[in-house]
Amino acid sequence: MAFTLPGNYKINQLSIISTYGRKIIDLTAIYQQLNIFESIFTSCITGYVTVTDTYNLISGLNYSLPIMGNELIYIEAEVPDYFIQNDQGNWVPGNPNVVFFYGRVTDIKNINLINEGARNYEIHFSSEEFILDRSLKLSKSYKDKSISDIVTSVFNEYFPNTISSYEFEKTQGLQNVVFPNWNPIKAINWLASRAISAAYNTSCFFFYQSLYNDGYTSDPQNCIGKVNNQSSSKFWFLSLDEIIADWGSEVRKTIFYAPANNSAAILPTDPEIYMKFANAMNFEIIHSFDTLDNTTAGMFASRLIHHDITTKSFKTYNYTYNNTFNDYKHIDSSPLFNGVINSTGKTFDAEDYTPSHIMVAPTGTSGNPNLLEQISYSRINRIQSLDTFRIRILLPGDGLIQPGDLINFKFPSLEVGGNGMAVDQFYNGKYLVNSIRHTFTRREYKITLDCSKETLNQDVRKLNLNA
Repeated sequence: MAFTLPGNYKINQLSIISTYGRKIIDLTAIYQQLNIFESIFTSCITGYVTVTDTYNLISGLNYSLPIMGNELIYIEAEVPDYFIQNDQGNWVPGNPNVVFFYGRVTDIKNINLINEGARNYEIHFSSEEFILDRSLKLSKSYKDKSISDIVTSVFNEYFPNTISSYEFEKTQGLQNVVFPNWNPIKAINWLASRAISAAYNTSCFFFYQSLYNDGYTSDPQNCIGKVNNQSSSKFWFLSLDEIIADWGSEVRKTIFYAPANNSAAILPTDPEIYMKFANAMNFEIIHSFDTLDNTTAGMFASRLIHHDITTKSFKTYNYTYNNTFNDYKHIDSSPLFNGVINSTGKTFDAEDYTPSHIMVAPTGTSGNPNLLEQISYSRINRIQSLDTFRIRILLPGDGLIQPGDLINFKFPSLEVGGNGMAVDQFYNGKYLVNSIRHTFTRREYKITLDCSKETLNQDVRKLNLNA
């Protein structure tokens, strides 16, 4: 059986549809580049298509349409075939991997004159929910509801006719919430900052949209979901622990960077090799540790002071990185090294340094506590840790990786191992995919991954450097 190679693709349809006059313009013959962006830090998918226009799409009346904003854009693309493992562990062809995305035109940018009969410009678009959100206001109270139930209710009430699937992780506890004329997505993101996982008893939730929808990924008892096959996109409301625990049992892909010996990666003869391994075209480190920023943000240590107005009392909660490390799921095995011992004999998370980041907050009421002592400092630490070591990897495009996936990147070392270049003993290993940029041109399909490593492959403190 022949297998579709990574990077191969076909744009079946790329159309703009105007409800005014019911006109449809096919862009497949005139587009130069199509970019689609998705991220766990962004609530909705965005993108743009660069076209060479000889039809006057912006203001035409005869064989084109005037693009005025909010036109429907429909994308249907065949990406490399999707293979799955059956019950016997064998790799077999899955459903045809066709991406079909519906969005709305938001604006036109960078209009450049080529000659008297042609122009280049970018048509920007986003998912429909992103535009609808700007014109909707949520002024409503919710009493004795879990946050996951509130999120589901808000999404279904304010985006009832959208066709995206969703999967929302169940949260613990009942809340009384009043939204003061907020946009729905702002309300959901606020709820994400207050949610505690029912399964893991931890905070740090993300609300985002992915381009691919491969059905349910979580235990159905742990999620609220809806699957709609009309669109490939899907909304998620997940804790970082759920992302790591559920998708982290097996990484989506192992990625190498071996440009001098890449024949096996380019010409896979076995679907297991194709599915599990890839060769990066390039990579770069875009952010490494920042001692000042991490300390200021409270990543290593922080203090929460709770004020109970009813009893007129204060309570202090101290947080240190190492003392709470085992309370959460992590991408890799060892803590980020929190700094060498300084001249006072202390490290960054010493108790004496706890006030480096101080939060003062009310406790809520006895009947409706805000649980900030369980949420605030852990969420601050975990989000900051995702920015501590980040890399950007360029790959031939495939139909597998999505934000929230874990990959295994064989991070190359400058040292030489027994069989040539060695891997880095600390930064080699698992990475969380934060965001993806899909780039389709007339010649190739590439993806750019922005990945984080919030833990190390080895514990630096246990190394015997004098050995």
